[in-house]
Amino acid sequence: MVDTVRIEVDIMEDLPQGKDYITRLLKVIDDQKERTDKHRGITTPKIIGKHYNFIIAITNNRFISIQGSLTKYLKGNNFDCLTADEIKQALRLLSKHFGFNVECGTLKRIDIADNLYLSEKPKRYVDSLLRVRNVNPWVNRNTKYFELSQVTIAVYDKLKELEKNDPTLHHIIKRDSPNQNVLRFEVRLLKQLNKLFKVKKVKAVLLYSPSFLCQLARQWYQKYESITKATEELSLNVTSLPQLKRALIYHGVKAHGGINAVINLIDVLKEEGNWVGSTPARAKSALKEIMNDGLLVKKLSLIEELDEAVANSNIITIFT
Repeated sequence: MVDTVRIEVDIMEDLPQGKDYITRLLKVIDDQKERTDKHRGITTPKIIGKHYNFIIAITNNRFISIQGSLTKYLKGNNFDCLTADEIKQALRLLSKHFGFNVECGTLKRIDIADNLYLSEKPKRYVDSLLRVRNVNPWVNRNTKYFELSQVTIAVYDKLKELEKNDPTLHHIIKRDSPNQNVLRFEVRLLKQLNKLFKVKKVKAVLLYSPSFLCQLARQWYQKYESITKATEELSLNVTSLPQLKRALIYHGVKAHGGINAVINLIDVLKEEGNWVGSTPARAKSALKEIMNDGLLVKKLSLIEELDEAVANSNIITIFT
């Protein structure tokens, strides 16, 4: 479930005083490089290094940032999900190696991910994921990204990614299950985690808390639900005036560029003071309901299968 994390530790605030944490850390990280960062005329000294798959940055001899995949650190790959106990084990191993309690640090990034096992090639499902609100995705190689203000959603063929980054594991999986289709659905919480979870600081120790993992699972599911998926229009078959009105509204919205374009129009009319009648929120809600009317449109069978895979994923069944 939890894959990549970025944890920042403030030596002055987060750790007991009287120990030289930096000297100890520099002895156990590899590929060290010194550099200076300049921001608004202020020069900041920084040391960058590595430990296995983790990147470590030391800034001003006070702040330590570590970023990497907990799953890969503990298991050697990030194909499988970690349990709460395994997350705890990974954090304890990092703490032992670095010489300070990583769990005292503040989380600045959390990637929540699961593998979905499907009947067809992942690209078909990925192509059916259209947008999130007014945000259109962009594609890099085999990954489709939806970049929101604080969150990025990434969807891709996990076996293709393994073929490039871990060919040995890819060979084993293809040998044992040659017809397996695995779609990775990944939600990356990248900014302002404290506002997202309504706490002053999101501490790393929470990563194996059952209640916090439940919150992460809900974030993952909500982000999936927020994606507009491709649908299949049904033949126009109305038997009453109300049904005819709904059908005309449906096709009118489609002709105007879709639900997001019409919602934007409503917002513009409201800002200009030209909206009359029901509240804009009620109008938007009514339009969304019509655009999902089961008599006018239905989900693609691919999306129905994907919905079911998400609902039965490890993230949902284990952590909620």
